[in-house]
Amino acid sequence: MTDDTNVAVMPMRGFVIGRQHCRQPGGDLRLICLLDHGHDGEHRFVPWEGCLIRVPFGEGTVPFHGFAG
Repeated sequence: MTDDTNVAVMPMRGFVIGRQHCRQPGGDLRLICLLDHGHDGEHRFVPWEGCLIRVPFGEGTVPFHGFAG
């Protein structure tokens, strides 16, 4: 696991969700798994509120507003 996985306990506001993370949504779509992409074992879900994602085809980040239902 990378150093980012210790944030999976409770991500801090402004935490950037990246390709290196699992990103599996939780059952009610209010949670996300931030363990390493391709990890073994069960997902560990944390709230995604306050997290950021990188802007595709640009520079910087934007707030993550959840998963499409």
